[in-house]
Amino acid sequence: MTLQQVSLVSQIIAAAGSIGALIFVGLQLRDSARAVSANTAQAVAECFSNLYRWQSDNPSALENLIAGFSDIGALRPAERARFTCTLMAIMSQCQNRATST
Repeated sequence: MTLQQVSLVSQIIAAAGSIGALIFVGLQLRDSARAVSANTAQAVAECFSNLYRWQSDNPSALENLIAGFSDIGALRPAERARFTCTLMAIMSQCQNRATST
């Protein structure tokens, strides 16, 4: 085998190794994207779970939310402020959980 043939074989092996490395990196990126998506979905589900638990532990806040969703105009100013603050807190928590993962 001549030196030129050895060089050609080594270049073929190097090219195959490069293609294999690119395939491996692509598979790793796909798995990483799936993991991030799963973590985000879990965080959002946890956010809603915490929300439901919080509502069940705070009957007056739940009553305020129900009244606000039914007819926000019927709420007194303090109740309307509490309703708005509660909604903003809920949305902020869910947004933070969804974007932090």
